[in-house]
Amino acid sequence: MGVASMAKSSLDNKVYEFPTVRGSVAITILDTVTRDQRRIVYDNLITTEGLNTVASSMTGTSLTPWYVMVGTGTTAPTLADTTLATASTATWKPVTGVSSLGTTVYFGLVYGSASANGTWTEIGLWRSGTATANTGYMVARALVPWTKTSAQVATVNWTWTFV
Repeated sequence: MGVASMAKSSLDNKVYEFPTVRGSVAITILDTVTRDQRRIVYDNLITTEGLNTVASSMTGTSLTPWYVMVGTGTTAPTLADTTLATASTATWKPVTGVSSLGTTVYFGLVYGSASANGTWTEIGLWRSGTATANTGYMVARALVPWTKTSAQVATVNWTWTFV
């Protein structure tokens, strides 16, 4: 079936492809004191704006720069989300790496030991943002319940896979 699911319509006997996008966000936490490291992976929801981003990329529309922000909201992600439920604007940070391999796109950044400390319960990915927090378009959101301390460095890696 290739990279998309396929269905046959009973009305016109044509075959249609229904591609899907699966997203996840992995957070690798390094304790700078004990040197212990752990990796947590969360599924995320690609928002309506995220799907629009996929379509825009096919027309050469500029989608950069990319930003990430964490928050303390606990509301379940929905397709219509345009921002985090309870954003912490001090955690607004540009993505430092974007790459792709086959049908997968990767976005990455690092929160050092002095940044984004405190409770994280949600995280979002934005496109076309500026240095001002919450600008641009939130394209993905996930619930990520954990607490970051000043003894930790958090590497955030977002992955979108087209299947």
